[in-house]
Amino acid sequence: MTLSLKIENLCVRTPKGHALLTCGHFAAAPGEAIGLKGPSGAGKSTFLYALAGLQPAMSGSVGWGGTDLVPMDDGARARFRREHVGLIFQDFLLFEELSAPANASLAAAFHPPAGRGPIRETASAYLSRLRVPCGRRTVDSFSGGERQRTAI
Repeated sequence: MTLSLKIENLCVRTPKGHALLTCGHFAAAPGEAIGLKGPSGAGKSTFLYALAGLQPAMSGSVGWGGTDLVPMDDGARARFRREHVGLIFQDFLLFEELSAPANASLAAAFHPPAGRGPIRETASAYLSRLRVPCGRRTVDSFSGGERQRTAI
């Protein structure tokens, strides 16, 4: 399910109260592709973390399909991410000692047992489509491209 995004008066602050990022208004339709461009330190990653509800000190609203992440507690934000958000970090954030299928299906560990099989099957199907090695080889021996495709 794709959700619309609407941001109003977003402000992300440091623990000492300094504003790291402000955004008066931003909106994106369901399924719309958006690109962020700017110099290092401009706040691109901070903005993406805020969109995912990973920024602890936010005010304003970050609305996904009518669900505002800002007033949610950490647990509710984590549930929302699990159900609606996919993130690909620039440094991959893979568990080096795990295989590609184990990394790609890590979300299964946070689901009830009945929901784990479909997650693992979906992960394996995507890894196959992306031509990622799926043997017992761990990702610490993967190329940069293989790691990126595993993260995707």
